[in-house]
Amino acid sequence: MVDDETGLLLITEALLDMLNCGDSVGFETRFHWKPREELVEADALSKLVDRNDSGLRPAALKFIRKIFGPWDVDRFAAEHNATCPRFDSRLTCRSCEHADTFRAGWSQDVSYILPPFHVLGRVLTHIESHNARVILVMPEWPRTAWWRRVWSGAWAPRIRAWQKLPPDSLMTHGGEAFFGIRFNVSLLVLDVWPLL
Repeated sequence: MVDDETGLLLITEALLDMLNCGDSVGFETRFHWKPREELVEADALSKLVDRNDSGLRPAALKFIRKIFGPWDVDRFAAEHNATCPRFDSRLTCRSCEHADTFRAGWSQDVSYILPPFHVLGRVLTHIESHNARVILVMPEWPRTAWWRRVWSGAWAPRIRAWQKLPPDSLMTHGGEAFFGIRFNVSLLVLDVWPLL
């Protein structure tokens, strides 16, 4: 692409800016051309929109931490929104422990779980199969199968305590959240313990 006013090749100028910036801090920068068919995966990642990039507001997070105590691992997080130093992430990153939390064992640590709500059934199964201790955040959606499962007699011994949070406790971390500007349903935070 050529700048109409200056006649400069914009891609060349951008590459030169990167080269000069790296050189100014002591980096050696190398550029390598790749054919388009080898860039399909990277290009797909650049178009990824995470509509579940949400979390509890700092005041709500502080409140549940005070009530339920600390946790060891945030099971559905990323570098920019993790609630503790250890976390699992949707995509591989330099400081996450697992890129797929469902491949991780949940039985050894206390886990904080604020999952994408459409995987709550799978989350419950993982909690059961690992007999895990978790702090689980979920929306108050009584018509869902996972809601009925949680409040069934089988789950009663697992739930030691629970706390209701107002809808505005959930916030987006930027971008377009699945719930739009404001979440409009109360949240429940469950203190889930392993069965003895």
